[in-house]
Amino acid sequence: MPLRTRLDALRRAAGTEPGPAEANTTALARRLGQLRAPGQGTPTRRACRDNAATALAGSLGATVLGPGVLVMEKRWPLVHQHGSWPVALSGVIPETLMPQRLPKTGLVGYFDTETSGLSGGAGTVILNCGLAWREGAALVLRQWLLTAFSGEAAMLRDLLPRLAAVGVLVTYNGTTFDLPLLRDRLRFHGITTMAEPAHVDLLHPVRRLFARVWPRCRLVDVEQRLLGFHRNDDMPGSEVPAAWRNWLSGRPAHGFQRVPEHNALDVLSLAVLPSALARVLEDPLAYSARPIAAARMLRQAGKHQYCHRILNGINAQQWLDLPDPIA
Repeated sequence: MPLRTRLDALRRAAGTEPGPAEANTTALARRLGQLRAPGQGTPTRRACRDNAATALAGSLGATVLGPGVLVMEKRWPLVHQHGSWPVALSGVIPETLMPQRLPKTGLVGYFDTETSGLSGGAGTVILNCGLAWREGAALVLRQWLLTAFSGEAAMLRDLLPRLAAVGVLVTYNGTTFDLPLLRDRLRFHGITTMAEPAHVDLLHPVRRLFARVWPRCRLVDVEQRLLGFHRNDDMPGSEVPAAWRNWLSGRPAHGFQRVPEHNALDVLSLAVLPSALARVLEDPLAYSARPIAAARMLRQAGKHQYCHRILNGINAQQWLDLPDPIA
């Protein structure tokens, strides 16, 4: 046996110098100790996420409702203009847009969701939603934003009593997307199904009036063609799921923090759109809407005098351009 090897063996036996094996064991024990004590040493992934959520709340002016969910409120004065239309027109649903079964009194709420997938289905979560209503001299918007999957149940429990206080709920494509998804997420978390208010889905009157006139009837098309509102540097709704995935993976939050602003603009458009559509029904040709569709909607609302006025104002050429005259 070489002399150096024998000396190393003697030192180890005397405990004066740890060998390679003992050194590796000591380092491993130190690392395991750090993992068992999250408050010491390198922060855990959860601690990093909580710190990022706290920083995000500060940048958005939000508060932490619970682990994984932020809540924020915003107010617009009634004199605020959204494109060509003032917020003062919110809070009332014109009779021409309300089927017979809908109440004509009560609080009107405007609701929109942002989700982790645009096609719905299992695994799709509501990562951001907003509910607005008239309160005094302002339109108030309350928004919820998930920073982790664990916050969805707390968000839904905070949302439900506010929905219950609404007499009429206004959405855009809520019949086939927002409300079915909301019901699914409530069932997933074992939460009692909400007592749903009366519902007005504005996508349907928009399609009746403009589907044969406009190439598409997305909310952004309504904003540009009817409300006179153009978004500047807004995050498209199609990019919201990717922003959510980036946030969960720990990437910079600048994309994710733009999601609530996109949602706020959606809700603000919902608030002024009913009055804008009522104006279209009064004079459809002035807004390039289909007069025959306006006449049919007025007749269904019991406004026969206005229906006849529109029909009497349609010239012969316009009648030839209408493939489905009123019955």
